[in-house]
Amino acid sequence: MEDAATAEISRAQVWQWIRHGVRLEGGDLVTKVRVKSLIRQEAAMLVWVASEKGADPGRLGDASALFERLSIADEFEEFLTLPAYEKLLALGE
Repeated sequence: MEDAATAEISRAQVWQWIRHGVRLEGGDLVTKVRVKSLIRQEAAMLVWVASEKGADPGRLGDASALFERLSIADEFEEFLTLPAYEKLLALGE
């Protein structure tokens, strides 16, 4: 449950940064394009690290895609966990 709460807070913060045109310390603007790029870079790195260790990345692709979709959405979705549960139910897990 703690992981879900951390994901909720992180996603909400990123969504707010995009909406309010926040600039990072270096002056770069937080945009949808930048967020998408960073999420994809980090997910690719995590998959690579998992494969290097012989581990299964599991649902990392699904999780990062969901985080991306909700972080850059025009409307704020109340809970990250609701669409995540829908995805799991659709997969029969």
